[in-house]
Amino acid sequence: MMRRAFWVFLFAVLLFVPVAVQAQGDYLDVYIAHVKPEKTADFTALAKKMVDANRRYNGDRWLAQTVVYGDSDTYAFVSLRQDYADIDKGSDAFMNALNEAFGKDAADKMLHDWDSCLISSRNELRRRRPIYRGKLPVTWPRMRSWSAQVVCCGPLQSMCVPGILRILRRC
Repeated sequence: MMRRAFWVFLFAVLLFVPVAVQAQGDYLDVYIAHVKPEKTADFTALAKKMVDANRRYNGDRWLAQTVVYGDSDTYAFVSLRQDYADIDKGSDAFMNALNEAFGKDAADKMLHDWDSCLISSRNELRRRRPIYRGKLPVTWPRMRSWSAQVVCCGPLQSMCVPGILRILRRC
């Protein structure tokens, strides 16, 4: 009986350890917004207000990117995350910064106006792959100094659409 219990325990450990290891690590939390062409000015004005509030009230830390060549009016907001719980902490910090800066009602109206400017939006959680880029910085001050020196720092992304395979690269 003890031998059988040992094998069941060993099987359970070997089954769940890879899952636990896979759930840890560095992630990129990416929010991609496709803006209506006629609402781009309103969107950028709202984004500037949100950025200012986020900085003044110590909200979440993220980088904003826009597409210069290709899909116009597409913006990506990227944050570094250590684990899944860090996603909720970052989201709460951002919402708290907006609520402190503008008040709950005005922040809700701002988010409603933000949504009215969008064609579509989506969130992605990407795993950082330092194998392909050498040693990437882990802390924000090092990330800022590193990104100022690097010309190309985007992840390789492949999209599979029925009948079409496109490989997209930043750079």
